[in-house]
Amino acid sequence: NDRRLWFCNKGFLILVGKNESEECLCPENYYGHLCQYQNQRVSLTIRLYQENLIKLNIISIIIRLIDQNAFVHSFEQLTHIPRIDCNTKYNLHLLFHHRPKNLTTNYSIYIDIYDKFHLNYLTSWIHPVKLLFLPVNRLSVQLRIPTKSNCHLICSHKYFQSLIQQSMKSCRCVNRLTIKNQCNCSPQSICVGFKGNRSICLCSLNKTGSRCYLKSICQLKNPCMNGGICIPYDSRHSPTNFTCLCPNGYFGEICDQVDVKIDISFLNIEIPSSALIHFIRIAQVHLYKSNIEPIQTTMFQKIRFNEYFLSLNMSQPFHLLFVQLQNDNYLSVLQHEYKPSMVISTEISSSEHCPFIGELINDN
Repeated sequence: NDRRLWFCNKGFLILVGKNESEECLCPENYYGHLCQYQNQRVSLTIRLYQENLIKLNIISIIIRLIDQNAFVHSFEQLTHIPRIDCNTKYNLHLLFHHRPKNLTTNYSIYIDIYDKFHLNYLTSWIHPVKLLFLPVNRLSVQLRIPTKSNCHLICSHKYFQSLIQQSMKSCRCVNRLTIKNQCNCSPQSICVGFKGNRSICLCSLNKTGSRCYLKSICQLKNPCMNGGICIPYDSRHSPTNFTCLCPNGYFGEICDQVDVKIDISFLNIEIPSSALIHFIRIAQVHLYKSNIEPIQTTMFQKIRFNEYFLSLNMSQPFHLLFVQLQNDNYLSVLQHEYKPSMVISTEISSSEHCPFIGELINDN
């Protein structure tokens, strides 16, 4: 009935026992027997980008809410795949351990980035939590993922204190002896810190669980074909779901489909050292949507010295392909219907050149 729809406010109503007594399951940012109170928390939105896109790249993100005494109030772990999740925004809630929070204490958000494929540390960011009198502190950050670690700082108490008052990029400082003696993570993992007496463990792709001792779905049954890398989803959500990161030339849920292969040759035109390949997909016209914009994907390709052709693979559907050589654009492929898993051979010459509108007007 209508009363039960709103009985738990932001939570879910469950019926317990033979008497079907009403109880509420609350989300993490609400509490109370009717989920009627908001938890004091930091609402964090993260967006990541990587300038040098490496196809077989998997990023692990550790986010911690830490006070000035190095006490971890809450933490989250994320797995980010730049090739798949390049436009993804992650919305997280980090709760304060004490209710209410101590307004005289300084709090900061620590974000550590790791290469999950090799379990190598990359970099860190620290963002202070300001305006502590607010019940909910909101923070939005956009972070650039480095291709390798460039931290050469010597960790010290003075260095740690210099980070507290401002948002900045930093290096991760840990007491390796303490972690070695107290950590209870599995050998095939990294201990990145502690919350109370509990280790915060970063698992490899083949392990899961809070201490990384359980076999993940990727180790029990690797479903990815043609050399694809199996990446397990967050085991808190589903221990059996996964995604496949496919190598060049393949795509699909389990890397079972072949990319479109495109061979482009150049004829009697000046060839620079690199080219931009623009793929454009024309969206289908919908009866109720009149302003559907085309989807463009751009790929950077180097051209080797004394070579007159390019070979590349494309897994996304497209209808138009333009090759940009410096400031000149050439129409290379035009197809009304996209056909997957095919080989396209095309040639670029001056007849495929697309002049600017200003040039056409001046010629007329």
